[in-house]
Amino acid sequence: GIYRVKFWYILSLDTIEVGYAIATFDTGVNCGTKKARDWMAAIEAAKNKDPAKAMVGLREGFYFNLESMNRDKYHKFMKGWLARTNDLKKYIDITRLIV
Repeated sequence: GIYRVKFWYILSLDTIEVGYAIATFDTGVNCGTKKARDWMAAIEAAKNKDPAKAMVGLREGFYFNLESMNRDKYHKFMKGWLARTNDLKKYIDITRLIV
């Protein structure tokens, strides 16, 4: 499908741990593949011990930054964005229990 071609394959997600792949995929869909790729490079350069959680953390920081730059425009999205990232954290934790 389109998500596999436009996001999963473009970000080379078959080559990384499943939780990190899921976090990066969802970030690519929500924030764009360029941002996801840039954050992957930063996470890998920092040799982060939990890259999946690092990806989610960068994303949350991005949302808070957007809101701080233009509260009138972005505040209305924060509840949904944060709910999505919280659900993503839970899903990553579940994948680690079954792998």
